[in-house]
Amino acid sequence: MSNKALYALFAMSVVLIICLIGIVLYLNSGPKPPVTAKPVNNNPITKGQQSQQDKGVSAGNLLNKLPYRGKNFSLYYSYAKNEFTLYINPSNKDAGNKEFEEFLTSNGGLTRNWFNNLITIYKTPPLINTQ
Repeated sequence: MSNKALYALFAMSVVLIICLIGIVLYLNSGPKPPVTAKPVNNNPITKGQQSQQDKGVSAGNLLNKLPYRGKNFSLYYSYAKNEFTLYINPSNKDAGNKEFEEFLTSNGGLTRNWFNNLITIYKTPPLINTQ
C-alpha cells in the first residue's frame, strides 16, 4: 500500500471518529427534564363523592335489569318519561315493600330514597314485555 492510500485511510478514520464523538456529545448534551409522574387529579375524592359515584354505577346496573318482576313487586323504567314505576301486589303490601327494599340493597346498596322519580302503584303489575 502506498503512503497516499494510508494517509487517506487515516484521514477518513479520524473524520469518522470525530463525527461519532460529535453525535454522541450532541445526544448527551443539555439538561434532561426530570421524570416525574403527574397526578391525574390533585383533589382527592371525598367519601361522599365516592359514595355518589358508587350509587351512580349501581343505578346504571339496575337499569340494565329492568323490567324486573319479583314475587310481590315489579319495577319498570320509562326512558320517555324518565320515571320508575313500582307495582306492589295489593294483597301483600308489606311483603312487596320488603322484597323491593331487599332487591335494591342487593343491587348496589340503593334505597327507596335514592329515587327522585319513583311512582308506586298498589295493584297487580302488567305482564313484562320481553321484546
